[in-house]
Amino acid sequence: MSESQRPKVPDWVRSGRVPALDGLRGIAVLLLLLRHSVHTNGFTVPLIPQLVGPVELAPDIFFIVSGFLITLILRRQYARDKTVSPLAFYKRRFSRLFPPFAAYVLVIAAMAAMALVHVGWPTWVGTLTYTLNFVPQRDWELGHFWSLSIEEQFYLIWPVVILASRGSPLRLLIRCLVAMPVLRLFVWGFHPQHLDMIDSWSPTRADCILVGCSLGYLASNERFLRLTAHIHKRGLLFAACAVGVLVLSETLGWTITAYQVTVGYSVKAFCLGALLWTCVNSSWGPIYRLLHWRPLVQLGLMSYSIYIWQQPFLNPHSGHWACRWPANILLALAAAVISYRFIELPVMRWRGESTRASEPLSPVPMTRPSSAKPCSVPHVAAETCARCAIPLGAGEPERVLTRAG
Repeated sequence: MSESQRPKVPDWVRSGRVPALDGLRGIAVLLLLLRHSVHTNGFTVPLIPQLVGPVELAPDIFFIVSGFLITLILRRQYARDKTVSPLAFYKRRFSRLFPPFAAYVLVIAAMAAMALVHVGWPTWVGTLTYTLNFVPQRDWELGHFWSLSIEEQFYLIWPVVILASRGSPLRLLIRCLVAMPVLRLFVWGFHPQHLDMIDSWSPTRADCILVGCSLGYLASNERFLRLTAHIHKRGLLFAACAVGVLVLSETLGWTITAYQVTVGYSVKAFCLGALLWTCVNSSWGPIYRLLHWRPLVQLGLMSYSIYIWQQPFLNPHSGHWACRWPANILLALAAAVISYRFIELPVMRWRGESTRASEPLSPVPMTRPSSAKPCSVPHVAAETCARCAIPLGAGEPERVLTRAG
């Protein structure tokens, strides 16, 4: 294959922010708020409880985005240094995630000391050791940290795996994906009393993280890029098919336990993986516009604080006015804004990180790209080439000005 026929590796694989991820996080946190809201006092919107009540997609979207993004970060480090430093990685993850978490835990501890809430010692131990996903009975105020525990366990293991596999763990990822349904079937068959825990145990709920990690490695694979080269042209159709399969799979999972326990989680992971790949490769059209819509992007930027602080306000077991819809949504968002503004942003600035939304690595058109070929002049600084009048990103210019944070 000639050099000109080789599929182009996306620029964000090697450097810069990945486009659309903040928008995806925004969608995930909206689904989280909606799913928790339907069970709170005062929620009277018709049909919504029936549509979203049984569905739990928000944690899976966060899992797949985390697996994808963390793998890209570690791959960049390995490509640059021919190694990864687990200690440096742990330090950065800790400084990013711990301050908002600690602030919330301290507030709950103060409320527990004043007998405003009750949190048992198993929940406290699981929360503080990031093993809450293995605790069967979790108190509400800290119960949502089961998903954070899964992510923290992934962060602990993944850099070591990459280092041990010399930067090429793709075969291991595939083997683990194949093993997931078998492991869940084993738990169901031999330990049915633990069936409810399949949904939160790391070894049985890792499908989405594994698919995200796999996409992080396939992002520069020539064969994979060639197979998915036309997704950006048919992104809406491809996304609609993935959503259709996802809805069908979730419907089967609600009614057929054997399907959900075995391959239901895997099908969900692959559908969300297809949606993720479509989103990060969409540079025009409705998917692009949705995922770069400012309010949605801002929600995505604040998603970690929203995830943390929505829990006490969206408590379905409380009759307090602060837990009544829609006041509970406004209060949860207000608490999240305070956390983001006074904890997350200062920490990110201290770490030298950009606080801007994820942007495409080059200015891209909001309408379908022109079929005209760009000129041969290297496009370096101007958003539109003065010679051929084609917006940068519309064709395949030799070089574009990056704007990534």
